Amino acid sequence: NRAGNIVGGAVIDIIRGYKPRDFDVVIYNADDLHKVVALLKGPGIHLDVFFSYDNSSSGIEWSIKTIICGFPVDFINWCNVDTLEACMLKFDFDINQAWIDEAGRPQYTFAAHNALGTRTLTFNKNHEGISNERKERIKEKFNGFRIVGL
Repeated sequence: NRAGNIVGGAVIDIIRGYKPRDFDVVIYNADDLHKVVALLKGPGIHLDVFFSYDNSSSGIEWSIKTIICGFPVDFINWCNVDTLEACMLKFDFDINQAWIDEAGRPQYTFAAHNALGTRTLTFNKNHEGISNERKERIKEKFNGFRIVGL
């Protein structure tokens, strides 16, 4: 009984006038993974389900990776949160704390709004689980921004 929202870097790309490379869709507190898979699965659609994150640190219970209309899409279920903004505050990078609301408008946390305005980005969770590849991709994507915490 939860809708999904496009979140993260794709939203920021859209705001900045760039074509998103991929999309993340957050579904929070979804009670039944099998129902979500059944809803998403259609003719010729391949889904990969991952339980690759440690619940205690990230709060991500599962994610589903697929391709829709040629774009990579990750569906992410966050457990133990009651609002979409609470999900966004768990994102590792403040500029990715953005989402498209039910009316199709971009929304973002104060930290993301501040990052866009000041051009200073903060990497919030610089722990062993964050790959060097992700760090390099962020540095490349936001070239011209001051990045704190990488």
